[in-house]
Amino acid sequence: MTVPRGSGPAFWLCAALTLLLGGCSSALDAPSVYESEVYLCAPDQADRWRVELQHCRDEYEGGGSCGGLVSFTGRLYEQPLTIDSRFDVARFEDVLRDGVRIRNEMKVSGIGPYFRFRVRLWEVGGDMSEGERSLQVIAGQTPGGELLSDSFVRASIRLSASGQSVESSAVAGNVFLSLQVVNEQAGTFHFEFGQDVIDGCFHAFLTEYSLTAADAL
Repeated sequence: MTVPRGSGPAFWLCAALTLLLGGCSSALDAPSVYESEVYLCAPDQADRWRVELQHCRDEYEGGGSCGGLVSFTGRLYEQPLTIDSRFDVARFEDVLRDGVRIRNEMKVSGIGPYFRFRVRLWEVGGDMSEGERSLQVIAGQTPGGELLSDSFVRASIRLSASGQSVESSAVAGNVFLSLQVVNEQAGTFHFEFGQDVIDGCFHAFLTEYSLTAADAL
């Protein structure tokens, strides 16, 4: 299906970049490929998710470039989208406190049909031996409690195309972490950006890492 000029996802990203950054390289006329994208987090796609994740893990453990798997669906900038993709970068930033590694931040990025995307979680908290955790997505300052030891997390999604980028911070939502170890992070997320909502799942394999002493923050 060919999208008329000025109405496709490539155009609305261009429009968003123009609005927020003051420019975009060109108006784009691009075919819509979202019809071929599959929401791999849906229950009926569980087998496919497991197969694709195993392929990614095999590549990662063999020294390949697969940094994990992600799928999300919903709306951004009032436009529907569905993406299933691999991460090419999965950066974990941990804090060392009293000999315990605590997850401070996760930045994962990949390539969608029309743009490069980056999902960021920060002030994640939790050490590398904790089990499943449920976190509430908030905007602004954490309402009480100590960072990295409470049940709050902040999140954003960044889209980049044609040398321009735009980042939106979630104002509400939740993150469920099913796995958190030094070199892997997995879970599901629900992000709310005003009228826009994104739901997804991910499994990331470490490609970049940093460790900072707690008193250096």
